[in-house]
Amino acid sequence: MSERSVGGQRLIKLGITKNVRIFEEIIPETYMTPAKVYQRLGGQQYVPVQEGVQTGADLAHLVSHGLPKQTIKRLADSLGVDEKEIISLLPVTPRNLQRYKDTDTLSETVADRLVTLASLFEWGEHVLGKDYFNAWLHTPSLPLGDRPIALLTSNTGAQAVKDELTRIAFGVLA
Repeated sequence: MSERSVGGQRLIKLGITKNVRIFEEIIPETYMTPAKVYQRLGGQQYVPVQEGVQTGADLAHLVSHGLPKQTIKRLADSLGVDEKEIISLLPVTPRNLQRYKDTDTLSETVADRLVTLASLFEWGEHVLGKDYFNAWLHTPSLPLGDRPIALLTSNTGAQAVKDELTRIAFGVLA
């Protein structure tokens, strides 16, 4: 019997049947639920919805209608980084964002990137812990070829970072 810890969760490898169950417990989708992503973006306080957000379709509906500008600040606060750092990852210029009021709706493209980032941050904090994840984002990564945060300007880069976090979670280092 062997033990290891992933994101503060103690895992025990007992056999094939147990391994399948463990795998199901720690896959990213388990921790990046639409409800958790919604909360990371500010939840009801910033993005009020009548029925709540429980499914990916609910998140897609939010994205298609846009998110308020204030969700950028909420996302930055949830990770403990400066709002300018999050803005640099979005497909919009800082100058253009200055024209928006906090309650103004962002475009579908910007809203989609915010949801992608919120989902990735949720998974990263689960795998590495908040402080270590934040440091990891800003440290050059040999497998990624750059600092992970530098890759988050595109959905393809965000997927590469998510894949690397998943490899870390499962102990696959190469």
